[in-house]
Amino acid sequence: MPEFEKYDGAKNPRDHILSFQNKMAPFSTDDKFLMYSFMFSLTGSTGLGSDFYGYDQASLIFKTGL
Repeated sequence: MPEFEKYDGAKNPRDHILSFQNKMAPFSTDDKFLMYSFMFSLTGSTGLGSDFYGYDQASLIFKTGL
């Protein structure tokens, strides 16, 4: 699995999503793996909870702060 800089809320979340997507492109068809990996790319209170259905929805929530 690629290594990521952990997102801690200090930088632009869109930059983190773009970096994550680029590094995870070879795994883009495995939504469960993307979701699992994405949760480990966050640190501190930047977690998303568990009320979403997949990576696309999680990344949208993360980017928009909903």
